[in-house]
Amino acid sequence: MSALRDWIALSKARIQAFATPAAAVCAWIANQGIWDGREILHLVIGLTLASSAAATMNQAMEAVIDSRMHRTRERPIPTGRISRRAAWIFGITGGALGCAWLLIFLNPLCAWLAVV
Repeated sequence: MSALRDWIALSKARIQAFATPAAAVCAWIANQGIWDGREILHLVIGLTLASSAAATMNQAMEAVIDSRMHRTRERPIPTGRISRRAAWIFGITGGALGCAWLLIFLNPLCAWLAVV
């Protein structure tokens, strides 16, 4: 169970829980107030994959700095509970899947915005 908690912390799931509904509301507004459940579902899946990947890769990049800071030194990578290699694999795979999902099920613009 603690391993699952580490991966949830690494992907910043609490941030996703706030950002994803906000994106869904923006999609609803952009669709002139029409709620398309299929599009929203695909947005949520692709966005969650891509943004979780970005959070993971950010922590993999900053692991050395995080290990020195009091506030961040107990994160999963600096403590060694998750290896940097595993985090990179998870991040790259999740990012690629998320962007591909958005491209296939929504449109190229959504996929590109997930990349940048």
